[in-house]
Amino acid sequence: MPADAIDAWAWDKITERLRDPQLIAEEVRNRQHEESDPHLEGDLAAARRNLQEYERQQQRLLQRYAAAGDDTRFPWDLVEREVQRLDAEKGRWQHTINEIEERMADLERARAHMESLATYCERVVRRLDTFDFPARCLALVALNVIVSATGKDPKEWHLDGEIPLQVGEHVEDPTEDNVMEPIC
Repeated sequence: MPADAIDAWAWDKITERLRDPQLIAEEVRNRQHEESDPHLEGDLAAARRNLQEYERQQQRLLQRYAAAGDDTRFPWDLVEREVQRLDAEKGRWQHTINEIEERMADLERARAHMESLATYCERVVRRLDTFDFPARCLALVALNVIVSATGKDPKEWHLDGEIPLQVGEHVEDPTEDNVMEPIC
């Protein structure tokens, strides 16, 4: 089968999907739902409360330590061990807080990325008919498209791809002057 026919078939399938704003919006909603974690806010609040409790315990212990003065009967080694234990607990809770905040920031970046991707698709769809071969190749690469074409019958051909939503990923706009060299 000539590659031109497969290219044309694949491009028709991609443009058909990109021209469907409902499909793009649904994919964005699905990804947002998959990525969301409704428990993060509660987990963060609980971790912050736990950290504050350990800080209060340590503060009370240090106040008792300061009030004891030079009392030789005061269990100094016990106080030192307890301060170290409380420091370790505080460190664990601070680590948990940092992890939760990082996850929340990742989710916010993903949400913003999804919104910009939807805007990107809306902008690009208006110019799909003007794409030359290198721009088409770039779009197929950006959408992670894999074409499986065995035989001459297009009914036996398959197209797989996805809207890439990885945080930090940059998708070049093939309608701008900064088009990358095509891979196909």
